[in-house]
Amino acid sequence: MPEDRWHSWIAEPGGCGSVEIVPWVPGRLDPTPRRAWIHSVYVEPSFRRRGIGRQLTQTIIAWCRERGFEWIYLHASDQGRPLYESLGFVPSSEMRLKL
Repeated sequence: MPEDRWHSWIAEPGGCGSVEIVPWVPGRLDPTPRRAWIHSVYVEPSFRRRGIGRQLTQTIIAWCRERGFEWIYLHASDQGRPLYESLGFVPSSEMRLKL
């Protein structure tokens, strides 16, 4: 996948958290490019429970909304699920948020 298809954010100090997102690749069965996939959200264990994951995810949501994305998808861990649900993601076989 071309590098310009991936976008990453890192929370400072010392890279205590990070998130990667990739816009949905349109295909024959789903030609719309207005979907994004949160590939990975990670917060260093010693920095967890401080709102870093929430801030990173809210930044991604705003970034996607500004660019006209209609959906954000992710697979949540059991630990991350409450955060994503509190931000409006709806559980299914995958988590998604309509923008």
